[in-house]
Amino acid sequence: MIGYIYKISINNLNYIGSCRNINNRKESHIERSKDKNYSHLKLYSSNFNLNNFEILEKKDCIDDNDLFILEQKNIEDYDTINNGLNHKRAYLSKENDLIERRKAQKKYKIKNKDKCDESVRKIAKKNKESGRFSCNICNYNFYSNRDLQRHFKSKRHLNKLKIF
Repeated sequence: MIGYIYKISINNLNYIGSCRNINNRKESHIERSKDKNYSHLKLYSSNFNLNNFEILEKKDCIDDNDLFILEQKNIEDYDTINNGLNHKRAYLSKENDLIERRKAQKKYKIKNKDKCDESVRKIAKKNKESGRFSCNICNYNFYSNRDLQRHFKSKRHLNKLKIF
């Protein structure tokens, strides 16, 4: 599969993109620039035109992922997320995706601490009331499987097992 990496320059700002069919992609950019649903994107400002459209690379790619990796390299080289018109990454490795998701989750938990704590309490209460994590020998209910597993190793539980 042939893939293209292209650059559009508007007001000294760059946008990096990738595609398999360059003519269809140009037409798509022109149509989107006229569509009000896309007017929030900096790329489709009132100054949009394809006069400053440049093909940076034409490469035989294995698949779309290979093309996205190449696009991401160019986005980083031109720094078009921080200082350009790209508003998101083209590609993120599984490792980096996991790191980014963990950062976002941590940020969310900090920002919404009360909401998260309440959710955890509701789930724990529901688990305890349902007896989902329970020891029938000792007649105890637990909030989580971890607590139940710890109980199975406790002296109290092991002593009751000896009685039976």
